[in-house]
Amino acid sequence: QSGSRLAQALSYLKRRAVASVEDTELRVLIAEPLRPQAVEEKRGCPNTHLASLLVRQKLDSEALARATKRIRDRDYELRSFFDDCRAAFPELRLYVNVVVPGKKAGRGPKDKVAAAMITDDEFQRTIGALFAFYWLMRLDIDGKDGFCYGVDDKWKAKTRPWHPVLDATPKPFARMSKAEKRLSFYTDGPWDALG
Repeated sequence: QSGSRLAQALSYLKRRAVASVEDTELRVLIAEPLRPQAVEEKRGCPNTHLASLLVRQKLDSEALARATKRIRDRDYELRSFFDDCRAAFPELRLYVNVVVPGKKAGRGPKDKVAAAMITDDEFQRTIGALFAFYWLMRLDIDGKDGFCYGVDDKWKAKTRPWHPVLDATPKPFARMSKAEKRLSFYTDGPWDALG
C-alpha cells in the first residue's frame, strides 16, 4: 500500500511540475507605434505611408555594435540585448502600425482586434527568433536553460526545474506535454552540433 501512495505522490508531482512550466507564457510588450512624418510624394515610391513612418528612423549602430560585442559576456542579459535590438532596428515598431480597413469595407472593431492579435503574434515570433540567436550564442553560459525554459519576470534564464523520474517507457515526442518536450530537448537535444 505504501508503494501505491508513493506512485500516487510521484504522479501528482509529475503533473504539478508539468503544469508549473506550462502555466506561464511570457510575451514581450510591443513598442509604441511609429508616428507618420510629412513626406513628399515621390515617383517610384510604392508606399508613401510606410515611407512617412520611417523618415527619421535610423539604424542605431552603437546599439548594434554593443549587442554584437557583448552577446557572450556573462553580465549581458537578455533584457539588455532586447533593448539594444529595439534601438538598432526601429523598423520592429512597424508591427504596431497596421492599417486595417474600416467599416466602409465591411469590417468592424472585431477585425481590428484580430489584425492587432496577428501583428502581435508576428512581433513575438520575430523577437523569439532574436532571442533564439541570443541563447544559441550563449549555450555554454546560460543559453541551454534560456533556450529550453525561457526567462522569468526579471528576464533571468529559468533553470531546469526539478522533474520526478519520467516513465521508463519513452513517449513519442508528438505526444509529450510542453514540459516533457522541454526536458527531452534539454537532455537529448543536439547541443554539440549547435555549439
